[in-house]
Amino acid sequence: MPELPDVETYKRYIDSTSLHKKITKVNDIHNKILENISKNELKKVLVHNELIETARHGKYLFLRITDDHWLVIHFGMTGYVKYFKDIDDKPSHTRLLIKFENDFYLAFHNQRLLGKIGFTNDIKNYINKKKLGVDALDISRSLFQQLLDNKRGMIKSALMDQSMIAGIGNIYADEILFQSGIHPKTKIHKLTDNDLERVYRNMQEILDVAIKAKVNTNEFPRTYIIPNREKDGMCPKGEEKLETVKVNGRTTYFCPVHQKKK
Repeated sequence: MPELPDVETYKRYIDSTSLHKKITKVNDIHNKILENISKNELKKVLVHNELIETARHGKYLFLRITDDHWLVIHFGMTGYVKYFKDIDDKPSHTRLLIKFENDFYLAFHNQRLLGKIGFTNDIKNYINKKKLGVDALDISRSLFQQLLDNKRGMIKSALMDQSMIAGIGNIYADEILFQSGIHPKTKIHKLTDNDLERVYRNMQEILDVAIKAKVNTNEFPRTYIIPNREKDGMCPKGEEKLETVKVNGRTTYFCPVHQKKK
């Protein structure tokens, strides 16, 4: 599933390709991805207007159309956007196709139809309605500590709780905990202030590294676990084989040597 670094990369991609171009056509809209808006309403808002600016909160991308309209995109499990000239380059699972006056296209690809497209007049109200927590890149060290002090359960579950911290999913939670040397099933109350400081610092650093690399895992540091999250994957800091456990139903990778459970 696209997480914060992926969505931030899509945001910057749209910023560099698709802003301030008049929209002439909107096609290939799939009803299943629409959230509280019809095909006709979507076309009415988009056609003859422009994408003015973008914003992001957690895993949600916001595209401003007019002074009081924002297109909202959630990418689901497999979503991405693509800007292109030749219609033959259109992704095979395009669920929204925008054509600009320069004859280029912006496609929203979503193979499994788990993404969503909707509208809002107020981003803050939308975030509140979705009960999203503070964006993972905006949260302060003190607020991070406070939220975890009031949280029970496992540390990985907490990091993935979008109502507490928005943007971190399964993959980056694994990386944060691996770099912090903390077992994903460790109970929060067993973590020291130094442990939480380390988690916070690694969260900020890892998200920043992934964004700068445009989420190209080939550009990640060799000490990162993400490129090795696969069957028989090896710990990048040693010669141990990575192990997996289920945390809230999600497959979780960890090193049994570097991440011992407290």
